[in-house]
Amino acid sequence: MPNAKASVLEQFNAPLRCTEFPLPDKLETGAALVRTEMAGICGTDVHLWKGQLPISLPIILGHETVGCIQQLAEGIERDWTGHPLKIGDRVTWTSTTSCGECYYCKVKRQPTRCPERRAYGIGQRCDHPPHLFGGYAEFHYLRPRSSPQFMASNGSASKVRQMPRLTNEQASCRFCHLCGVTAS
Repeated sequence: MPNAKASVLEQFNAPLRCTEFPLPDKLETGAALVRTEMAGICGTDVHLWKGQLPISLPIILGHETVGCIQQLAEGIERDWTGHPLKIGDRVTWTSTTSCGECYYCKVKRQPTRCPERRAYGIGQRCDHPPHLFGGYAEFHYLRPRSSPQFMASNGSASKVRQMPRLTNEQASCRFCHLCGVTAS
């Protein structure tokens, strides 16, 4: 099984450690594996690295990511606009997962209040398979109900926003703008 490199935060205020993790040989239903093209360095990442926010280590930082789909599991076929997804599509996704079943997810349609909500690059440890839950890795594993997901119209669907064909410079500038939109 091939490996992927990742920069892992194992200790606060210390250099990130380059670590190799095995790529998953099988994806769970509704998941995706994306090859990372770009990952933002957000102010939150700096606060996390300094130990100024309560997180459990080790983690792979990076919650603002753009990449190309490498594998799509059964149950994820279209982006949030209804366009078909395929291997090689450039995508981005929201930075969190939620359960999709609780009161806040189903009734209130406020998945940010879900008690099971976990943020990529912040709240998902990398010491258990499939490991690759942050943008500072060669690959990013997207869990079901987030895979890939971007600003779903009802706030809770498992959907994707396919990125137009852009240069890396254009994509990174556009991605920063989109992060500002999703943060409001």
